[in-house]
Amino acid sequence: MTDAVVIGAGVAGVAAGRALARRGLSVVVVEGRDRIGGRVHSVRDFCGAPIEGGAEYVHTGDAQIWPEIHAAGLAVRPCPLVRNSMFNLGGRTRWLPWILMHPGVWPSFPILRQIRRAGPDESARQFIERHGYRGQARIMAEMTLTAHLPGSVDEVGVRGLVEDRVLSIETGSYHRVADGYDRLPEHIGAGLSRMRGVEWTGISRQRFLACDFRRRTDAIARYAAADRNRRRHDTDQDARRIAV
Repeated sequence: MTDAVVIGAGVAGVAAGRALARRGLSVVVVEGRDRIGGRVHSVRDFCGAPIEGGAEYVHTGDAQIWPEIHAAGLAVRPCPLVRNSMFNLGGRTRWLPWILMHPGVWPSFPILRQIRRAGPDESARQFIERHGYRGQARIMAEMTLTAHLPGSVDEVGVRGLVEDRVLSIETGSYHRVADGYDRLPEHIGAGLSRMRGVEWTGISRQRFLACDFRRRTDAIARYAAADRNRRRHDTDQDARRIAV
């Protein structure tokens, strides 16, 4: 019998499924695509090396994902972005160090310090206009503020950037998973497949909508009830130890 259903086999989904399975629960992970990984999508039919169509880098040396990478035995390679990047700020695509030498982008250089000192939340557009970025500096500022969170300059909030560690990301190290980032959710999913009651289900949207959600909801409710009982039992045990 299924104890819990996880909808979506992205990194969060497979990690949640594995965590539940490690607690002895029977878990079904439902995924509408024919692959796992969600926004992690390594394209392997474009050229001889994997091309990342989703998540691309392991940001900073203290990223929370590093223990999983080491556990999976995945090789990584450093990516010095400034030296190896090409940018286009309108016109020709140029080597990034040449672009950074242009006086027109220099006013954007303090942007990370300005983000760190930001007060009440505001949109990226409001932030840019308040600091008076113009021309190439404005383009560089827009790229900096929208590179990490999904959304336009009207949708991305500056406080969200701070909370998402964008300051550490912009100033920290960058690494690629050499054999493709999708190897990571595959590793987590492979661990699930060897545990009790875990099932991978690839289904179409039509079949997904036709699933018996009542049965799945009942399974989730049973898990919630069991978890409440476990916590109540742990509390009673602690109370007895304190009384003794």
